[in-house]
Amino acid sequence: MSPNDLLYDDAEGWCKMEMNYTKGRIAELIDDSDNVAKWSAAAQIFENYKYSL
Repeated sequence: MSPNDLLYDDAEGWCKMEMNYTKGRIAELIDDSDNVAKWSAAAQIFENYKYSL
């Protein structure tokens, strides 16, 4: 996956796609739905913090 990919022509969309991909990979590695919810909550906090700067 690359930010130069034509499917994702804006950086914000690419970043969100990468974050979702990463959360999915972490979920596969952990294989525990409770931890997936925690990672998702942490990602949402990061997303909110990123835009508050």
